[in-house]
Amino acid sequence: MFADRRRPGGAVAPGTPKQVEHLAGYLEAERASRESSKRATLLRRCALPAPKTFDGYDWSAVSWPEGMGREDLLSLGFLGRREDLVLMGDVSTGKTHMASALCALVCERRLEARFFTASALVSRLRRTRDEGRLDGRPRRSATPACSSSTSSGSCRWTPTAPGWSSRSSPTPTRPNRW
Repeated sequence: MFADRRRPGGAVAPGTPKQVEHLAGYLEAERASRESSKRATLLRRCALPAPKTFDGYDWSAVSWPEGMGREDLLSLGFLGRREDLVLMGDVSTGKTHMASALCALVCERRLEARFFTASALVSRLRRTRDEGRLDGRPRRSATPACSSSTSSGSCRWTPTAPGWSSRSSPTPTRPNRW
């Protein structure tokens, strides 16, 4: 429907098929642009050292717990079940790559994620403590759908609910070892 100034009172008249097609194309392009922008913003906020994907990832070094597998990890079902994910292994076995790819996957699904190195997380917690802000009240803007922290030997993924920090979660989480 388009306004037609030639009609009395600016009455609405149906558009031509070409006008409707043009408008539909314009609206679809706008939606796609907003989706792309949202994902790019989430990925930027995630603070990845280097964005990674699972394309070409070497899964041969991964040992799975009983009843779990690659599909379970890639579906991000552990977030919905509020389960922790712990990546453990020797240096250079792909833990940080997996954590980074998981962060990117979470952002692709339009959820917030944060990536921290263990040393940066400790520094941040110390600074927060020194400023007297460790009062147990989380800041909503600082609560992603999940967070990842890495060190030389392990990586821990913690799902968080909006309005709650992982340490004050009302629901206990169970760790999965991948």
